[in-house]
Amino acid sequence: MDINKIIYFIQRANELQNKPNSKKAFEEQIKQSKITREKMDAYYDLLDKVIDLYQVGVEKIKGKEFEDSKKFIKIEVLYNAISDKMNNTEKYKEYSKYLMEIPELVEAGKFEQELEEKFFDYALSQLKLDDAINNTKNNLFSKEYLQKMDEYAEAGILLYFLETPDFPILDEKITKEDLLDALLFKECSGIKILFQTFVTLPTPSPSMKKKIDDVMVSINNLIDGYYRSAARNIFALLESEHKNIAKSLEGFFTQEKHYKNGKQRSSKIDELVKLLDMPHAKESWEKFNKYYEKIVTSTDSAIDRNAIIHGDYYSDKLNITAYDVVKLLLLYLSFRSLGDYIQIHVHIFEEGFQYVLIHTAQAELEKKRKK
Repeated sequence: MDINKIIYFIQRANELQNKPNSKKAFEEQIKQSKITREKMDAYYDLLDKVIDLYQVGVEKIKGKEFEDSKKFIKIEVLYNAISDKMNNTEKYKEYSKYLMEIPELVEAGKFEQELEEKFFDYALSQLKLDDAINNTKNNLFSKEYLQKMDEYAEAGILLYFLETPDFPILDEKITKEDLLDALLFKECSGIKILFQTFVTLPTPSPSMKKKIDDVMVSINNLIDGYYRSAARNIFALLESEHKNIAKSLEGFFTQEKHYKNGKQRSSKIDELVKLLDMPHAKESWEKFNKYYEKIVTSTDSAIDRNAIIHGDYYSDKLNITAYDVVKLLLLYLSFRSLGDYIQIHVHIFEEGFQYVLIHTAQAELEKKRKK
């Protein structure tokens, strides 16, 4: 590790970050991200409150059997409810009575309009954040920089999570090893900075808390030189992220599918990526999915996942390096970046689609009343 080259890398990176265009783009993203986070939290806080009220209220409906919504896909449940309302069925009349009699259901109903407003407020804010990020990718990432990112990806160094071109990879004096050394320098301070937003989420769910713990343990293992232990944790994180992304949109329009292996999940993610309005998403996904396939199949890869996971001490790829672990962490950041984008936008699409159906039904009912 050449300290002079690391210092040079850090100096050049600071220069890029402080360029007026990059600095302005970064500040705009941070500002809009904060606004979006606040609106998202406001929406989900109210949604959790409404769900809790409905759950308590429904528990009070005794001696009545309603069709189990789990038998249907999400959109069928809504279609059935709309159909019952449009046709003023006995089932709808009965449930409407409960909505007016059970205190928790009455209270939940009062929040519905506010909940809808908070949802669209959050969704519009997310679109503004998308514009800020997309404009940066279109305006600041030069053709040469994107090509260099692809070149680094071929060596397993994935930088597609970058939202501004902060790494001086176009500098001819800087090598791929210099970048990896810079991230490892001073007890992995560079890596810690990259993961700062992820590990400091204000109110993580229980499963997210476990992921954060695993990331922190992996980085600490890397610092202490326990590379195989770090790699095992990251492999588990990668597989979990791969599965979560592939579940997006499942059970909404069609029955939920259960994917048997990574190849099937990757095919599903291919379909999702085509729907994205995210610059370079398709190209970057293809690049880091290619590397993911390499390490999980041990094909042309310095890392033998199966040997590390299952303790195959006869494998000549069992002893990995600090560089290998850094590459896995960068791969995980790429997965997180794409996964967050897909899952946030799928949820917004699902909620928005349902509101459109509800408003369409309300308009039809209004027409009937006027006739």
